[in-house]
Amino acid sequence: MEFQYFNNTPSTIINLCQAITFRNIIYSVNDLEEFIDFVKSDSKPENITINKLRAFKKKSPEFKKIKLNQISCAIIHFNYANNKMISENTKNPTGYLFFDIDNNISEILKQQLDKNQYIAAYWKSVSNTGFGLAVRVSGITPSNYLDACKYIRRILKLPIDKKAHSIDRLTVLSYDPDAVYKPTSTIIDIDSLNLKNVIPNESSKNKEKYKQPLFRNTINKDKSLLGIHCDGKITIRYDNLNEVTENMKFHYNNDGIHDCGKNKVEYTNTYMPKNVKTGNRERTLGLYAKNLLFLNPDLTKELLYKIISNANMRNLLNPLDYKEVQSIVAKAYDNQSGFKSYSNKDKRFFFKDVTLTPVEKSIKCLEVLNEEKRQKTQEKKNMISEILCNWNCHKDGKITPKKVIELGDGILKKTLVYDYFRDNKEDIPICE
Repeated sequence: MEFQYFNNTPSTIINLCQAITFRNIIYSVNDLEEFIDFVKSDSKPENITINKLRAFKKKSPEFKKIKLNQISCAIIHFNYANNKMISENTKNPTGYLFFDIDNNISEILKQQLDKNQYIAAYWKSVSNTGFGLAVRVSGITPSNYLDACKYIRRILKLPIDKKAHSIDRLTVLSYDPDAVYKPTSTIIDIDSLNLKNVIPNESSKNKEKYKQPLFRNTINKDKSLLGIHCDGKITIRYDNLNEVTENMKFHYNNDGIHDCGKNKVEYTNTYMPKNVKTGNRERTLGLYAKNLLFLNPDLTKELLYKIISNANMRNLLNPLDYKEVQSIVAKAYDNQSGFKSYSNKDKRFFFKDVTLTPVEKSIKCLEVLNEEKRQKTQEKKNMISEILCNWNCHKDGKITPKKVIELGDGILKKTLVYDYFRDNKEDIPICE
């Protein structure tokens, strides 16, 4: 769908139409605060119809008829051109996103809404059985709206209705004298997030797209180290593994595995852990920013801020304030010249078939590791056997598992030796 009227410039105006079935704009309010004042108002004419609706059961024909045809509706997240609230007329983002919680008006939920730093407003729904709520956002467009909703649902950690999302989603005007407006709620900067990575598109078309192999993730472009996909799109380097292995000669076995053994390949990786606790937030984000700049020396400060903001929202249990994020980015960027090369990760196995899934790779690795473990166990058993063959009863006395362990110089473990004695009784010398 083309959105010919859409303009990225935010406008806080919220449009209202006559009803769900009549989408012509009948009036507007200036912003979310004015909308909440309208919801709280005792004197608005819609209250008579709202109270009439609440007298019926939620799924009754009478309830449905009134809800569809007789009560004004608003769209919180966009406003509209051509005096009609339909998708193709989408005009400006309002700076808010609407969410819906059904069948829950408990005090516990109200306390959660009060404490949640992202909730800008909440009010009881027209049915008086749930809540409508709004959050402050920047960077919302028709193309990223659904992904943004999925992402924000995750960070709100509330029982939100997952089906209540569409560009022209209406919320039926309600009456709630206790509706809450929070002017200082945290703004979620959608523009700073790479939603393709945060919320992957699960359509079959995109699943096939992600199965396509990628070329090396490191190239030299105008003397700058960048990443590039096989479709030509430049991305950020998150490790330098391909650079480190560029001159390696790979010798794949019959299973298509190159095993480095003890000589693992060391490289730099920009690992960002999940669920980072309060005491480690600044240090973790700072190290992440440092590693990103080391691997991408030509990364702009603006793009680095977007990536670190993304990690701040996704990976921290309690995200930092945007000013603290700015400080972390500025510090990393200003100290970039002093960064030194170091390795924080290593890799033992490489695969000839680059299309293998992580599970398939793990299975192949386990086969190698299990065979290696069997060989090491056999070597230790052979060592025990050799100790027993060379045992001198007159000199060494009665043979015991404890003495064998001591002669093993720390290589032989207690469980292995005792199991050997149990399973190979006929091989144990009898010293009288």
